[in-house]
Amino acid sequence: MFLQILVAFVIFGLLQGLYGGVNELITKMSADNLDVQSRGTHDPLPIAYRNKLQQIPGVSVVGFNNYLNGYFQNQKQPVFVIATDPKAFLSLRRKLETDGSNLDAMERKKGGVIVGETLAKRYGWKVGDTIPIHTSVQQTTGVTTWTFDIVGTFTIRDAAGLDNFVVANNSYLNDLRATNRDKVTIYTLRVSDPAQASAIADSIDRAFANSDHETQTDQDRDLAQSQLASFGNLNFIVNAVTLASLIALLFSVFALMMKSFRERYSEFAILKAMGFSNGKVAYLVLAESFLLFIAGTLCGLLIARALFPLANRYTEDFGAISLPLSVICTAVLLALSIALACAALPAWRGFKLSVVDALADR
Repeated sequence: MFLQILVAFVIFGLLQGLYGGVNELITKMSADNLDVQSRGTHDPLPIAYRNKLQQIPGVSVVGFNNYLNGYFQNQKQPVFVIATDPKAFLSLRRKLETDGSNLDAMERKKGGVIVGETLAKRYGWKVGDTIPIHTSVQQTTGVTTWTFDIVGTFTIRDAAGLDNFVVANNSYLNDLRATNRDKVTIYTLRVSDPAQASAIADSIDRAFANSDHETQTDQDRDLAQSQLASFGNLNFIVNAVTLASLIALLFSVFALMMKSFRERYSEFAILKAMGFSNGKVAYLVLAESFLLFIAGTLCGLLIARALFPLANRYTEDFGAISLPLSVICTAVLLALSIALACAALPAWRGFKLSVVDALADR
């Protein structure tokens, strides 16, 4: 019984915890950041848009990103490179922390990069190393291997383990790549008044309406929500799976508790013969069920919590998540409810148990 309860609440903690944790992160996302992409397509936007975006009333900072997906020495060593304006990037991503001298070094050396400490430790990189990254993006010379010089490292505050990417100068990428020169994948902006973010987003899209590259501007949290929705109706899937596991748990544990009670008829009868009241025998049955469920639930939630660092590898777009307190409270309440449902009938039978009849059946 204990193992069944443990497995059920590991599933509950992981599924409900991941979904609830991601939603919590999305609601906590900065309300003053906007993302500007190409409307209806995945085509990049002209880098010349940056000057026009800076002139939109209410926009205080304009940054942009291009991306390189590749690997270090073999394909089991993936590397994700964000090519950007480093100072604007750090201004917009306020949890990213690095020494100011690293940005100065990147300005002096176009091929200079800062790497996340987690990634540097994983691959044994250190400041001063020159690293080749193999990609599918071709340079003007025809090669697809990009060489970078590590000038510093960075961390992400309150998100241990998610600093597993590289920040590079977009000017280096732009000068050498064979296609999509003077283009960017996405613009990220900060607005001076978060309350006006929606109105500013509309102003941006109107400014580029009917152009060759129309824009779609969203708040960070809206973009993250749409990315989450792209996986399907996760709310229904998560609730359906957890509900099915809990219903299966209810029926299986109820059957086992009834069997266990029948096998101990004579033991409960002896307790009554020794002076235990009907109520005390019923309480013993209930206490056994509650203790079993609480122990199994807490152990299951602890295992689920221990697995969250692994799950964070797949939620990097949203940030580091942990098991929400609301999920823990819900799990405990469900465990107590199921424990009561499983033990109610055995407890009632224990309450009504006849000493003479039970001992006569021994």
